[in-house]
Amino acid sequence: MKSDKKKKEKFLFQKLNLLKTKVISMHYTKFSEDEIKKILILPFMQITGYEISDKNIFKINKKTDENSADYIIQKESKPIIFVKYVKIDDSIFDFKNNVYFGCKQFSDIASNLLQESKEGCVVLTNGLIYLFFNSKDLDSEIEYRDQCFFFFNLLNIEEVETEIELLNSFFTKESVFNYLEVKKNKKRKIILTISILIAVLVIIFFVLTILSII
Repeated sequence: MKSDKKKKEKFLFQKLNLLKTKVISMHYTKFSEDEIKKILILPFMQITGYEISDKNIFKINKKTDENSADYIIQKESKPIIFVKYVKIDDSIFDFKNNVYFGCKQFSDIASNLLQESKEGCVVLTNGLIYLFFNSKDLDSEIEYRDQCFFFFNLLNIEEVETEIELLNSFFTKESVFNYLEVKKNKKRKIILTISILIAVLVIIFFVLTILSII
């Protein structure tokens, strides 16, 4: 199991490294927004397992206002991941120490997008840097809302191996869909347990009622 996880992380790293090499060989600083989406963001989504041609999973949003996502990942027709292109200034980071200083504008955008889903994740990106925001209910161990809990820099992937581990653990399609499936099954078990308890209580009530009459 552990070796399988490492293989997936290695494969993810190799794919991202190829994307990085491709980007460096091009004049990416001169890319237009549409070029960034086509050459950087969409390949990143494919590398992490999301089939951009599957309209049941990957939705391209035609709205272009500040509070709308460019891409929406869906599971069973419910939005779970919102991806949006934004311009990102390097000054809000200390890449050497892996620190993000925060940006109110990005928090506001994430907050607005998260209104659409109680179990959602927002990804704000310029194609190279990816900022991840999650809804309060996505993970009980991570209860940040409208705050970036993780960021990923494509150009630094060789320097920070833990980023690949985290990316593989919580953002790939396999990890996200498995997590949501497990969570759904837990809810089903809870509902079933409650239903059984109610049925038992009803039976006890009727038995006691009959005994009191006798």
